[in-house]
Amino acid sequence: MIKPKRNVQQLRGNIGSSSFELFVNRDLQWIFRPVHQEHDFGVDGYIDIVKDNEVTGSSIAVQIKCGESYITKKTIGGFRYDGSIKHLNYYSNIPEPVLLIIFDSRGENGWWVEFSLSKTNPGLTENKWWIEIPETNNLSPAVRDEWEKIAGPVLDFSETIQHQWIKDHLTSIATNLVVGIEKIHVVQKDPNSLFLWQEEITKTRQMMLEKRAKVDFWFPGWDEDSRELYQIPEIREYFKSTLELGFPWVYWLQPDFGWQGYGLLFTCICPLDICKKVGNQMCVETSGPEIAKWLEFNFHNLNIFTEKNNIPEEINKELSGNISRFIRAKLINSTK
Repeated sequence: MIKPKRNVQQLRGNIGSSSFELFVNRDLQWIFRPVHQEHDFGVDGYIDIVKDNEVTGSSIAVQIKCGESYITKKTIGGFRYDGSIKHLNYYSNIPEPVLLIIFDSRGENGWWVEFSLSKTNPGLTENKWWIEIPETNNLSPAVRDEWEKIAGPVLDFSETIQHQWIKDHLTSIATNLVVGIEKIHVVQKDPNSLFLWQEEITKTRQMMLEKRAKVDFWFPGWDEDSRELYQIPEIREYFKSTLELGFPWVYWLQPDFGWQGYGLLFTCICPLDICKKVGNQMCVETSGPEIAKWLEFNFHNLNIFTEKNNIPEEINKELSGNISRFIRAKLINSTK
């Protein structure tokens, strides 16, 4: 009679996985989440660390081997664990730390090592590598503290969450917003904080739509500088880099108060030839092609942003109209 058979490799695998799950639950009082065989690409499961009966969110990946063949490969310091070359990049790229576990054939004794590229050695063939599992690294309740360190610190984000929610509430009820751009971000040409602010304010569609054309941007680190902001090379470069990266300034800029935000965006991007006083105002000159380039940049970024976020066309037209109104209000044709 022909019947399905379970081979020795499957038996050893089940013993190893069961023994390790028992160890994690009984001795560490943590959680072991096995990976189903069809999803096993080099990790057999994950340990979820529990502290004071609370699941912390920290996890460790594990690969488990069971059988005499794994503990008979002795080295001076312990055991030789042979691995496939395909797992090197895999282990190095998954976000969790990885533990390599070996058991004897009965699953009664086990040893471990944390995977690290620096610990690996080339194998006897091109598609193999090996790592030494120290004989002193036996599985026992004493590993708890060390594995917690391997998993990394557990942080309490409660205060951060509450602060973020308060900030979100104040933002939602504000008629207009003032956003400070720190000097260090300007000097380092680092726009990440600007895009992070945009990510936060667009977390809900309602806020994204309500806060359009309601923002003034402030550069607090330059208050003591006698130069105009558009005369400071670092600020000019900052505006240039953010435009090139696609930041939709005209979606957010407040068009009131003398078009100050638009004026700064314009004067920081367009090359300025001369500066002269006309009446009570300082005027700068630039060329028609530079104005056209400025318009192209801003219309392009606005269109990309509104399309990506499925913003109605009438809002795009409204904001495009702000650009046109700024041009009519603040640009003088010097040839007239």
